[in-house]
Amino acid sequence: MRHAAVLALIICFFAVALDSSAKSFSNDPIQTVQVVGTIHNTRGQWNPFLDDNNMVRTARNGEYEYIAHLSTEGGRNADGIYAIRFYVNHDIDRYFRFVPSKTGKMVMVSNVDQSQNLVFRVKQTGDYHIRFNPTVSQFSIVPEVETVIEIKSMQINGFVYDKQGESERANAKRTYPSEKWDETLASHQMDKNSDGTWSKKIRLVPNGGMHKDGIYQFLFTANQVGDWGYSALNGQPNRLSGSGGYNSRPGRAIDSSIVIRVTAAGDYTIKVNPVHYWYTVSPETEHLNGMDKFQVNGYIVDDPWNPFAESHEMSKNNNGLWTKSVYLSAEGGPSKDGVYCMNFSIDNNWHQDSLGTGGIWGKTWHTLPQEYNIMFKVLRNGEYKITLDPTNNTYGISPEVLPITKIYSLQLMGNFPEFNIDGANGWNPYHKVHQMLSDDGIRYYYDLILKKDNSYSYKYAANNAGWYWGISDYPYDGYARLSLHGDPPALNFTPTQSGVYRFQADTNTGEYSVKPIIQADLPKK
Repeated sequence: MRHAAVLALIICFFAVALDSSAKSFSNDPIQTVQVVGTIHNTRGQWNPFLDDNNMVRTARNGEYEYIAHLSTEGGRNADGIYAIRFYVNHDIDRYFRFVPSKTGKMVMVSNVDQSQNLVFRVKQTGDYHIRFNPTVSQFSIVPEVETVIEIKSMQINGFVYDKQGESERANAKRTYPSEKWDETLASHQMDKNSDGTWSKKIRLVPNGGMHKDGIYQFLFTANQVGDWGYSALNGQPNRLSGSGGYNSRPGRAIDSSIVIRVTAAGDYTIKVNPVHYWYTVSPETEHLNGMDKFQVNGYIVDDPWNPFAESHEMSKNNNGLWTKSVYLSAEGGPSKDGVYCMNFSIDNNWHQDSLGTGGIWGKTWHTLPQEYNIMFKVLRNGEYKITLDPTNNTYGISPEVLPITKIYSLQLMGNFPEFNIDGANGWNPYHKVHQMLSDDGIRYYYDLILKKDNSYSYKYAANNAGWYWGISDYPYDGYARLSLHGDPPALNFTPTQSGVYRFQADTNTGEYSVKPIIQADLPKK
């Protein structure tokens, strides 16, 4: 049943080495403009680094346009409500969001964090012309849409709900996040106070939270719209950033979930002011949204994925850059071929989420669940200097390495009899038996014989990197879509009939499926 395939390694042969000349790209002339958000039905819908999200320059002076087919039953909530924002030059430090008090006006994030994604409702199904002029910060949408401005409700979502579930659910229209992160649940609703704030009392305990250590991670949303969100500003206690939904945080190092630690069991009142962008927790807790230390994690250091390990600590130099020197080998890495995988963490924990990449070498991205670990190939043995600039959201490796920023192969693992030869009951991602086939480098497939009523578990991985470019359906994002972040649980499938089934995965849209195929579809031996 196994078919061999020769897969091309598509990588960019360049590297970025940061030093005292490192700078933000925000002053560069406008070359490209991107629109990101739920108007795209792809895995990278919020990724500003992808050319797929580029707008087209029009004949009108300084204006860019994107034509999107939108539906009254489309958007994340299948209700015709969409959320977007704009970027310039694929630069996460140069993006524009909506200021509700100035309808039709966008404001650069470098000037103000107190702004939101542009949230709007379409009145009819059809093609919409989304236009944006970054020079004058003006946008328009034709046909006319309803811009959603008024906050009618607030929700708190996340790991503060110790007794709620962690599996996605779905109905005929949409997929919902796990209970803990589902902004549509009545149990997540906050109460409105007379002073314009919103509050909710929640029971928190020292052995609660995601890792049962008293550390809780959460976000706020407005109007039950997941991408009308509020996240923490790292290094600025009790301050919030707009556009901070679970999927749609801007991606800068300072943007992350709100993280607190409780040391005593009790009822805690969490209060938010969405107009002035602040929150409080009472009784007082320890806030963990700092920016005091950075670590580099992965195969380049000992105890690879433990951010508490001393070997991971980076040092800050006089230019505000964080650095670490490591010895790397052309025969090193998990596959012994010189390919390494790494990411960065903040203040020795994963609760503020990792710093990886969105697909452009040298630029960090801090937005799960579609953030990549940083992967590269070393050509010669020696000392390498890893540099991180969290202010400008950039990183570098010197001397140069070969960056790997695209998915160029996909592997399927699982408890299938044909995979037993991998020496790990089907779960060894480095064995050649797991290589999937592809005709275009985007859509991958694998045919397997399955037995009726047998329960099968499976996962995908990319680029032969094992579980550090592992791919599965993330339970907290509210999409039936493959993601790259973290280590989500395995997928499951139980066939109703015995026969040959095709496992399919689309690395662009994130769509995946298991479908029976007829004998005529099988390749000839």
